Amino acid sequence: MVGLLPLCAASTFEGVLLKQYPELGKRLLRFLEARPEIAAAIQDPVKVGAHGRRLASILNEHKLRRVLAKMLDENEFLSDFGIRSGYTHAVTWF
Repeated sequence: MVGLLPLCAASTFEGVLLKQYPELGKRLLRFLEARPEIAAAIQDPVKVGAHGRRLASILNEHKLRRVLAKMLDENEFLSDFGIRSGYTHAVTWF
């Protein structure tokens, strides 16, 4: 659990933020163009989601949903009494 929780770090931001601060969008695009290996692994911050929001996450949406599905599954990590301890299964989601 301790190793998985940081993978779920995510934030949403409104699309108008990029309109208010166009330099932010330019810097973000330059960063991603200079580091295609990072751009291929993370959520595309340019992709528009619900209500014009964008997702900033180190996992793309598909992988983030898979990790959260396991973490919040009562048969895996989560129980009626909170988070399980002593989980020993080998985990291969990616």
